[in-house]
Amino acid sequence: MMQHDAKTLFPKKPLMPTTMKLKPYSRKVIVPAGVMKCKVNMNKQTQILDMYVVEKGSKPLFGDLIVGHKPPRTKTPQ
Repeated sequence: MMQHDAKTLFPKKPLMPTTMKLKPYSRKVIVPAGVMKCKVNMNKQTQILDMYVVEKGSKPLFGDLIVGHKPPRTKTPQ
């Protein structure tokens, strides 16, 4: 998500520092301006996930961190 959009859509959410580096298909490394915690609803499930914010860019991208997110496994009773 672009920093301008993050400030507009989530004005009260703090932007925290991150050491994460994103590497899209273009292989050009993107260093995020920060990260914020966001509630994501998908397939009748809700999780709090990291949303990485970049200074410049285009449309938001959803990668493995959201689309491939799997809820924690729970042990089944034996």
